[in-house]
Amino acid sequence: MYRMKEAVWRAFYSDASERIPVSEPRQEDAPDPSWMALAEEAGRQVSQLAEKMQRAAPENAKDDDREIKAFAKSLINSLDGLDRMVDFATKAVESNPELQNWLTSLRGLQVKQLKTLESIGLTPMDCIGCKLDLNLHEVVRTVRNANVPPETVVEVAQKGYFFRGRVLRDAKVVVAE
Repeated sequence: MYRMKEAVWRAFYSDASERIPVSEPRQEDAPDPSWMALAEEAGRQVSQLAEKMQRAAPENAKDDDREIKAFAKSLINSLDGLDRMVDFATKAVESNPELQNWLTSLRGLQVKQLKTLESIGLTPMDCIGCKLDLNLHEVVRTVRNANVPPETVVEVAQKGYFFRGRVLRDAKVVVAE
């Protein structure tokens, strides 16, 4: 085996004038049958491991989803805080236009956070103007509003969120009577 490797190396790396003809491999250069058996056994073990991993993948995926869901749920409070800061900054800019850059930065941060969270499956509910759905909304107050049909969401007190298509947190809403 060594002689064959050396001949290939010389043929490849030597100058064209120094090329050594490579002869047919000799019997002594043939792979050892015990190595072949070990290679076949390793191949079988890899196949068995791949099958086990495929069978375990759904269980691991469920665990990963639970961890991601718990992480997403813990971030919702910080998103609420950022929403309150943007609302405050919007009101502050009305009385002090010099704060416009601050508001722009906060909105940019808010958009980046939402895009990042959407990549893991966390999306905010869009409720305003929707018909009341008690599976998605929690009514915190009702108001008289002649401009919209009854049981229509007119204000969101607290955003609701979906995680991969399922409700993670109900939206707290104000509904027209």
